[in-house]
Amino acid sequence: MPLSLILASFFFQHEANHFDFAYDWRINWYLLFAYPFSFSVTLWQHQHTIGHHVHTNDPDRDPDVNNAPQVLRFSGKLPHSKAHVLLRHKLWNVFLWSMGNSMNKVLYRDHLQTLAGWYNGNVPLVFSSRRHKILHVLGRVLMSLFHIWPYFAFVDWSRGARFSPTSPTWLWSLAKANFFAWYPSMMFHVLFIANASINHVVEANAEEASDALETDWFKAQVLHSSSHTAQSVAWLSLSGGLNLQIEHHLFPGFSHVHLRHMQPKIREICEKHRVRYTYFETIWDALDAHFDFVRRLADPEFRPDPDAKPTKDAAATEVSGLAQRAELNGLPDLAVRIRKAGETKKLK
Repeated sequence: MPLSLILASFFFQHEANHFDFAYDWRINWYLLFAYPFSFSVTLWQHQHTIGHHVHTNDPDRDPDVNNAPQVLRFSGKLPHSKAHVLLRHKLWNVFLWSMGNSMNKVLYRDHLQTLAGWYNGNVPLVFSSRRHKILHVLGRVLMSLFHIWPYFAFVDWSRGARFSPTSPTWLWSLAKANFFAWYPSMMFHVLFIANASINHVVEANAEEASDALETDWFKAQVLHSSSHTAQSVAWLSLSGGLNLQIEHHLFPGFSHVHLRHMQPKIREICEKHRVRYTYFETIWDALDAHFDFVRRLADPEFRPDPDAKPTKDAAATEVSGLAQRAELNGLPDLAVRIRKAGETKKLK
């Protein structure tokens, strides 16, 4: 179920939200509701399309940067709290991605934002009509009930009260309820954030958003996004193209199937105009960069380095680009030699 949910979100809802899944807008609109248990269409349009894609990585206006700032810190410009100290631990970050994000969104945040009329305090919520708002509220209530029903379907509360609630049978029924209530949502959030946040929340993308957005929107999308495993068909499919976040932000109306063909040219243009292009050879490199940056953000005194390199060093990035060009030009042997030469230089 989590995999079907994430694929439905990537292939149907995400692309339909950008109206790039089909030529007919009506098909895109109906596909937004393909999997109603993943997110609210209305909130997603405010968070993702209106907020995140317009004000990418701007700590004052991007709702993704201000996602649960009491426990998460995605920018050095955000106030530091004592809870942020825990971000030094990878397991705590994964917990926030999964259980914390799921419970917060389903039981609290979606309802609070509807009442407040703002998404994460950055984007005002606008409903086209009173009927639209009523349907949205009903949808969020049903979403909450969907996560609560397993506790009534699997757990015999009367027996738990009559007998010891520590009995193995009763505890097993409670474990089943927890599994059905939260496992799909937890895995969805882990898979989604692992393909989305890591491509924005790294040091090289962090602190220039406000200035760049004021002067050149296209340049800002490149500076505040990163891509990884560009020519991997597997990652392109599993992430719905979110591994190529730079390309997606430059051309959000293009289907993800075209992004890997566009990536080499976009990277070449960036190099020509000396615009930093943040690229990671593998998802593990991207995850390491993300966790390293978040770990340092746990320190209240930390301020990101605007000249931070996207990989371990600038030479490694250049080697990666040269090897990729060789592969795309039908010269795999040359690509292998370039990578070996880069490894030799790194060892020295």
